[in-house]
Amino acid sequence: MPTLYTIITRPTVYDNFRQLLFIVPPIFVFSGIFLDSIYHKLKHKWIFVLIIAGIITPGVYSSVKLHPYEYIYYNRFIGGLEGAIQTYELDYWATSYKEAMEYVNLISKPKARIIVWGAPRIASNYARDDLSIQSFLELAPGNYNQYEYGIISTRLIGDTIAQIEGEDVFRVARENAVFVTVKRISD
Repeated sequence: MPTLYTIITRPTVYDNFRQLLFIVPPIFVFSGIFLDSIYHKLKHKWIFVLIIAGIITPGVYSSVKLHPYEYIYYNRFIGGLEGAIQTYELDYWATSYKEAMEYVNLISKPKARIIVWGAPRIASNYARDDLSIQSFLELAPGNYNQYEYGIISTRLIGDTIAQIEGEDVFRVARENAVFVTVKRISD
């Protein structure tokens, strides 16, 4: 019933699926019962292996394609990851900051100043020791030219809100869905 209610009424569901996690165990139990009944009705058990392979192939394929961001998987019923852009949260845990900071670590000068929209603490975990990480939210608007690079998350439409001028030099993306953009603000 909760699943049907959610599908029909489309209530506001914040930060993805977590309010509905309680329905996952019954889904697996009923799926297991259904698959068990199919298994016992089949005369040729190899057909069951094909059925299971057909069920798990899309998930395995997506996991390989999205790695290491498997948790942002959205199924084809909503258009996959591209259908989820700006409709659902994608990189909720900001795991893409690691890849963005690894890039900034390689290209930035010693003691560079980096501004971060989104999760500066996560970015600072992956930053070189000499880099200065500053939160976008702690700055007065327009005081960005004192920073060499900006790391802007698309979560919570940060890329729209941040309004940081600069050249896009790196993007963390999968299937045309951008999670983080690195901008060169000044040299």
